Amino acid sequence: MASSATAASASVRRRNVALSLCLLALCQQRCLCVDQVPVLLWSTESSLWSSEPPPHVGHIVSESQLEQQFLKPVPRSQLLLLFIQDKLSVDDFTRFGAFAKRNENAFSSVQTALKSSPSSLVLPAVDWRAASELASKLSQRTDGAVTEVKDFPVPPASLTRDSPGLTVVRLPATASASEEARGRALAKNDDIIGQVMKLLEKGGQSFTAMYTASRPSKVPTGNDWGRDELAADWHVNRQLLQAATKAPPAPAGSHAPLVVQNGSQPCILFWARRLLVGFGGSAAATYDLTNATFVSGLVNSNASACHADNSTLVLSYSNLRISNLPVTNLNIEITLSQRHYPVSNRNWMTVEQLIVEAVNETAGGTMSWNATEQYAVRWASNPSEFSYSCGAVDSEPRHSGMVLMGSFGPDASPAERQRQIHFSIEGFQIQGSAAMRNGTAFAYASDCTSFFTPAIWMGLVSGFVLLLVLTYALHMLSSIKTMDRFDDPKAPGLSIPQTD
Repeated sequence: MASSATAASASVRRRNVALSLCLLALCQQRCLCVDQVPVLLWSTESSLWSSEPPPHVGHIVSESQLEQQFLKPVPRSQLLLLFIQDKLSVDDFTRFGAFAKRNENAFSSVQTALKSSPSSLVLPAVDWRAASELASKLSQRTDGAVTEVKDFPVPPASLTRDSPGLTVVRLPATASASEEARGRALAKNDDIIGQVMKLLEKGGQSFTAMYTASRPSKVPTGNDWGRDELAADWHVNRQLLQAATKAPPAPAGSHAPLVVQNGSQPCILFWARRLLVGFGGSAAATYDLTNATFVSGLVNSNASACHADNSTLVLSYSNLRISNLPVTNLNIEITLSQRHYPVSNRNWMTVEQLIVEAVNETAGGTMSWNATEQYAVRWASNPSEFSYSCGAVDSEPRHSGMVLMGSFGPDASPAERQRQIHFSIEGFQIQGSAAMRNGTAFAYASDCTSFFTPAIWMGLVSGFVLLLVLTYALHMLSSIKTMDRFDDPKAPGLSIPQTD
């Protein structure tokens, strides 16, 4: 009896150990699918990261570890310099770096800076979310002003300063379908970094520089969904000597939100899965502004303003030389207001209006076409400590979501329709300064979808009709009565005479 109980106990322990090992393996394989980007750091300060042990092989540096372990030693009295581009991976250094063809090293300036600096550190695997928020993290660690550089060659005035601060150099986009074109783009960005390093060395200024990207140029192989996920991840290490498979595209809407700074603090967060604008009645005259707004950094938000009662997000696009777009300059303005309502005893944020202004300038600088559309936003309000989200914001009622009320009605003339601006946002989310408690992360979202949507109304009406039918059927069943008259066998029989 005791031996059987001992055997059963040992079997249970072995089963628990096996289950724990399986869960550990699943967690380890799941970590392989985290998108990661490299972060390269170098400084004129000696022994800056000597006390910090380097991360283990295969370890992905998280946001908290990056801030506490590697950014904390950076002195505030230095100039902080951040070079950030759209995409970068460790494989790019192998493919286009020192192991590339002769005289085709696309990272020569970066490698020279790492070797010649008194302190340097290479983090090959950092969570892309942490890398994309480096600008906001560094702005909180500096006591000086924050300067963004998007014009190249870099003007020397943006680097020579007496007080410490942060300079964010947003490098040109490198995403390309051709490998040669991507290599040339990386080499061009490397030349920009080399130019900045020469300017700093010439001025004799102490600095700490960082080089990273917002997204990886190559995502991990393997299927993230499906029942063959574990089998695909199990052979990740065996694919090192095999031909590289084509990486799946990054999921739509995986970019970081647009952050508007009020000094060194974020005051407006804006995000959209897709941002589309169209002109006139032609379907060909549309343009997707998502990449220009959130990825490549071609948008200028310096005209935005943040105040206690109202805030304005201004997105300016210039030199949009697109063949199917009759516009060169485009401005999008979103106005937010904040009011206190005594009935609810809380502050409410309201999206007041959205203005789109488009101008087409010829090569000589003359204006050949311009239009301004002011949309009134209705019922777009939420408590100020929350962010506001909506699945679709459209100037035409073709999506379920918030409809923008424009100045052109359905009875507009053909000439007016040619100057009409169509605006559409998919996955819209915005947040004012009152909800900025998590840095550059959105607070809890208050959705624009009301409880009684058309689908819910259809379900309620259909259910009510079926309930009426069921009630009538039960009433009819309860009204059925049995026959109360039968033939009496003792009564005289019924006689029916038959006649010819």
